[in-house]
Amino acid sequence: MCLILDTNRFGDTFSDPPRPAYVPLLRWLTDPDGDGSAVLGGTKYRLEVGKVDRARRFFVERVRAGRVHSVDDAAVDAEEARLHAAKACASDDEHVVALARISGARVVCTEDHALWDDVGDKGLLDRPRGRVYRTEDHIHLLHHDPGCRKSPSRKTADAKAKRRRF
Repeated sequence: MCLILDTNRFGDTFSDPPRPAYVPLLRWLTDPDGDGSAVLGGTKYRLEVGKVDRARRFFVERVRAGRVHSVDDAAVDAEEARLHAAKACASDDEHVVALARISGARVVCTEDHALWDDVGDKGLLDRPRGRVYRTEDHIHLLHHDPGCRKSPSRKTADAKAKRRRF
């Protein structure tokens, strides 16, 4: 699954050292041989990332490494507006739910209890259902799934390219 890191976890994730619960998550996103990926998109989410220097630098580095995938801001913003108008979310994080719906990402790292309800709401995130990463007990959620619509890992792409040459 691709991951969405809620801004309320930036402090614990990007601190030095990071909170122990987020070490497996960071390792998954930074391991050069792994398939960890996150998504980034929507005006509000990008503004929130931009406010935290360490988060901004991390996302820029991960975009360059092909591990953070940019999603069309206009599509996320339109979905956010639709969710807000329909009062579909229990949380005030329509932008996070919209990003998940548009990108196909289904793992959200957050401590926001209302967002937990939204992520678990079958009416908002289904096929596959949304999941919340909070502790190292949730490490099983950190795996690539084609549903997140990200490009294949560099390793997979390299293997396919080698097969095509012969």
